[in-house]
Amino acid sequence: MDALLHGKQVLIVEDEVLISMLLGDMLTDLGCQTILEAHDLETAVAVLDTRLPELCILDLRLNDVLSYPVAEMLTARGVPIIFSTGYGKDHIGGRWNHCLTLFKPYDVFQLNDAIKSTFQPM
Repeated sequence: MDALLHGKQVLIVEDEVLISMLLGDMLTDLGCQTILEAHDLETAVAVLDTRLPELCILDLRLNDVLSYPVAEMLTARGVPIIFSTGYGKDHIGGRWNHCLTLFKPYDVFQLNDAIKSTFQPM
């Protein structure tokens, strides 16, 4: 697999703790050095007040609340986003259609491909 995350800091914003742990393991396998985690909007905002990740894997729904406010903050700071969702692509608002989306369940190979597309656009 590609070593695109070597030395990078990634923020996981995911309300399901087990999914967050699994994603953290996959990111570590892909060479990620620092993993930041948030399980709700408030924690994600607090993390972004003190840290600037180089990538965010952002669950579309956090405890039945859309994560767009976090997406706005990330975009304003130039942080690429990969949405993660158990819903279809049609659930992502028009402004965010350009963002890559991983559909749950996904594996480390799909994650790697999404990261590769994010850091090495065609």
